[in-house]
Amino acid sequence: MLRIMVCIPLKSYGLITSGVCGFLSALGLFIFLRIIISGAIETVIWLNPIMLMCSAFSYKSIFEGECITLIDVLVKSLETDPVASHISLLIFLVVNVVASVMLAIGTIKENHLLMLPWLINNGLFLFIWMALWISEYLDLVIDEKVPWILLFIIFVLHASITQVNCFLYYGILSLYKRTQALRHDISDVSGSNRAIL
Repeated sequence: MLRIMVCIPLKSYGLITSGVCGFLSALGLFIFLRIIISGAIETVIWLNPIMLMCSAFSYKSIFEGECITLIDVLVKSLETDPVASHISLLIFLVVNVVASVMLAIGTIKENHLLMLPWLINNGLFLFIWMALWISEYLDLVIDEKVPWILLFIIFVLHASITQVNCFLYYGILSLYKRTQALRHDISDVSGSNRAIL
């Protein structure tokens, strides 16, 4: 396990990570609620990394047809079951904000049990992210209309996001293990002092 992460102590790293994750989740929650209230669901479609790539390449006529096809697929998927997708995203954002606050409190109080919800939440997120990423990527590879350069850019984008998430997770896991070991050492010392008395 790590002792320092990115040249800063694990405790400071835990506070920074919880602050950044909590802020980004709260910002995402605010933006998402604003989009739902205004009814501009098409905005959610354009936040998808594939759509960002399509908008970056849309000036080329080669990619125009493929991007229109991808947009149509995403619009149909959001129109078929919008309530479930909105509720699941809303729940995820709220849970992420709460888990980040608990991570900050657990880091300050050096309580490993308060760090556990963040680890569980982000472990599930990594698993779901990888499963969706693999299924989406295989879907794009099987569809022969998507150009290879676009597939490569999407692969690099998703792989880098996954790598950063794994890096963050490993740092917090190291903090959790260190805090857990410190708590057990303190309880062992206090237990041996009681036996002497």
